[in-house]
Amino acid sequence: MRLKIIKARTKVIPIVLALSIFTPVAAEARWNIAVTNPWLAALVAFIGGVNVKVVPLSGWNKEGEIVKFREKDLDATKKAMAMDRKEIKSFRGSLGESARVEILYRDFPDSQNLAQVFSDPGTLPFIGQRVLVAMADLDPQGYEYYQRRLAEFQSRLDSTVSMGRKLLAGASILDLSGSQDRLFRATGCTVTHDDGKVRAMVDEVLTKKRAKERDRALGELIRSMEGYDALLLDYRSGLQLSLPPGAYPIVVVRPLDVDVDPVSALYDRYLAVWNVLRNVRD
Repeated sequence: MRLKIIKARTKVIPIVLALSIFTPVAAEARWNIAVTNPWLAALVAFIGGVNVKVVPLSGWNKEGEIVKFREKDLDATKKAMAMDRKEIKSFRGSLGESARVEILYRDFPDSQNLAQVFSDPGTLPFIGQRVLVAMADLDPQGYEYYQRRLAEFQSRLDSTVSMGRKLLAGASILDLSGSQDRLFRATGCTVTHDDGKVRAMVDEVLTKKRAKERDRALGELIRSMEGYDALLLDYRSGLQLSLPPGAYPIVVVRPLDVDVDPVSALYDRYLAVWNVLRNVRD
């Protein structure tokens, strides 16, 4: 199987903030684009707006794990996007022989945690630029629309971080999600990403099946968090804990997906921590 793999040009495209007169394509003219991972799918869906229908090649199952999909819409999908060459290789069997694939990077570093990268306010605009270039290559007529969508994305991202600074500056965050340190450091929070004692207590709670034992272990977990204002947990651990929202100073980091607005997701994480701080102060 031979795929047409095209690396997105890395030239910087100036963002026109002034709104130009431009009408997106009609809904019936939307084009499908397959996207390899759920983080990138969320960003492509935002920048593509009404022009595109994102067909995810992977996403989250009910246990909070990433699984590959086999979508019926792939039969009509002739365009795709991936982070790099290695990523597209793992999905080669899901795409047709004539699929045109845009890759954002030739080789994206293995050490980079995608959950962290797509939560980093300092990195997201650069990825957004690459997505814009890739989408303009796939759909040149939609360039102005995608450019405006990227400008909106960056404006909302800046506003979200600014709001986070006003609400959260100075808070002490324990990040056991493995992905949110850059997001919360951008607001002036003190972020610790490793505490063996608290991690052990989280694991202990996860082993408890009976309600009474579980409540006791949760109490010990909360006491072990002394010195931290809030604890961030990964999605999988959060699903296993299944805690009622707002009942504990624990925030579960819900991941990006094709149906999730990427900026709203970051806003919601800030707001969830603010609600924890407000409960403590009250």
